[in-house]
Amino acid sequence: GRGRMSFSWVSINPANVRFSQGSIASHFSDEHAGLSLRDACSQLRNGTLRPSDFPPMRIYNDQNGVLRSYDNRRLWVFRKTGVTNVNAQLLSNPPAYRAPPPPPASAHADFFPKVRFEGGV
Repeated sequence: GRGRMSFSWVSINPANVRFSQGSIASHFSDEHAGLSLRDACSQLRNGTLRPSDFPPMRIYNDQNGVLRSYDNRRLWVFRKTGVTNVNAQLLSNPPAYRAPPPPPASAHADFFPKVRFEGGV
C-alpha cells in the first residue's frame, strides 16, 4: 500500500532509547487496552507478560541522531522494569510526529515522561 514505512528489525536495549513525548497516558490502548502501566510493570516483573507480548516498538533517529521511540508507554514499562533486550522496528524515514516536539530534557538518559492519570485511576 501507499505510504508504508520502511524499517529494519533491530535488537536494542530500551535503556538506550529516549522518549518522544513529555507525558504519556496511564493506560495502554490497542491490544492491551485498559492495562495500566503499573500493572504492566508488575506483570513483566513476575513473568505473566513478556516483552514479546507487546507489539514491537517503533524507533527512529531524530534530527540530532538521538534514538527515540514512537511507542512511549511500551518504552516506559520496559525501562522501569529493567528489560535489557527487545526487538524493535527502526524506521528509516519516520513520519512527521504529530504531537508537540519532545522537551529538550528528553534527550537525557534519565528522563521519564510524566504519566497522565485518567479514567478514575
